[in-house]
Amino acid sequence: YFCISRFNEGKPGALEGKTILDELLWGEKVLDELVQIVRKNNPKCKIYYLEGNHEARSYEFASRFPHLRGIIEPESILKFKEKNVKYLKTWSHGDVLKIGKAQFTHGNYTNLHHAKKMVEAYEDNIFYGHVHDCNSFNKTSKGTGKTKVGQAMGCLCSYPKKYDYTHGWPSNSQQALGVFYFRENGLFNYNLIRIFDHKFVINGKLYE
Repeated sequence: YFCISRFNEGKPGALEGKTILDELLWGEKVLDELVQIVRKNNPKCKIYYLEGNHEARSYEFASRFPHLRGIIEPESILKFKEKNVKYLKTWSHGDVLKIGKAQFTHGNYTNLHHAKKMVEAYEDNIFYGHVHDCNSFNKTSKGTGKTKVGQAMGCLCSYPKKYDYTHGWPSNSQQALGVFYFRENGLFNYNLIRIFDHKFVINGKLYE
């Protein structure tokens, strides 16, 4: 939802050659490709889409221009029900995806110690995006051996270019993905896989 970002208001040059329709159709294409890849070998796989601040822009925009309601929202364009994808409003409604003893959300904070803030706010194991980096924080309760972890999961977007919103300043974006292993009792282990030069290794296999 670049075209309806408040950061572009009053800047027609930033929107030259861009349309919201192109954005929405591109988003649908990407989601279709991901769903097909995942379900090719696992047709019954559960897929969740966690709403972020960019998706929430559509609801804010539709509230300002009511005649667009039902046209530009993610549910209307991405067709989650048809793809059997669960859409969670983690940004606008505070929904959280809970799997075992781990919780997943979009992320709420952007300060230097956001992972610590997330653990303090959710009081649980919490994994999130939003900030595009891989900040982490662990909190252990005395005498219990229980550890709560807050982990930012990095990003899969391209690194910012010189003339984008960063204005050429250093960017905190760190490409990564997460792999989780859950036991029946809900306990889990996870690996944060860093991506460098469009490549990463899992179980000794190189992926590009």
